[in-house]
Amino acid sequence: MAKKYRTDDIRFLKSGKIEDIDEDYIQDGKKAFVHTIKTPVRGEKGVVVGILGIFWDITERKKMEEKLQKSEASLAEAQQISHIGNWDLDIVTNKLRWSDEIYRIFGLTPHQFGATYDAFLKSVHPDDRDLVEESVNEALNKRKLHSIDYRIVLPNGSERTVHEGAKVFYDKTGKPIRMVGVIQDITERKRAEDELKKSKNELQSKFNDLERFSRLSVGRELRMVDLKKSLKILENKLKKHGINAGDEE
Repeated sequence: MAKKYRTDDIRFLKSGKIEDIDEDYIQDGKKAFVHTIKTPVRGEKGVVVGILGIFWDITERKKMEEKLQKSEASLAEAQQISHIGNWDLDIVTNKLRWSDEIYRIFGLTPHQFGATYDAFLKSVHPDDRDLVEESVNEALNKRKLHSIDYRIVLPNGSERTVHEGAKVFYDKTGKPIRMVGVIQDITERKRAEDELKKSKNELQSKFNDLERFSRLSVGRELRMVDLKKSLKILENKLKKHGINAGDEE
């Protein structure tokens, strides 16, 4: 380790430039990290004659950063599998942050464009924009729940259906300052629901036709029964008068 520092110092003396870097080293068989700031000490003629440096241990911070990176990677994988992305809107600056999965849902390369609320609205299907804006405004101004299904149009012209839910945060005066939410691609689910509704309607139509046919059939059978009863009554009356209904003149 001492050899490494000597090599770094010689390089620094030659460059004469201030360094502000993170460095790693092995301590007791484990990797550790320090943050180092080095400043050149110059003589009367401006020649570097020494080094003034400070450093402090940042091993725990590095471990936390590593855990955070792994957590973010796991979250990104989970979002990609479930087709759910999250977003965060700074209402004051109108800056919108999308997770990578939302870019994928909208058919865009992550960070392909500067995400703003206005840019987002342009991706919403024209027939659904008023519905989305109304729901957002009610969430912001009336503190109503923002939970809505709507269509989006991808750059290639294809359409998808998404579900969005969001929560609004307010400052001490009650002014909305931040809105966070999630978007889930429900295109396949919506398509399955539509197919199910179509099948249900077709089945209901066939059932109604069968029911009407059954009523007609039953009606004819009832009329035949009534006719037979009437004939039987007539036969009995004729017999009382000594007339056999089967006799011919």
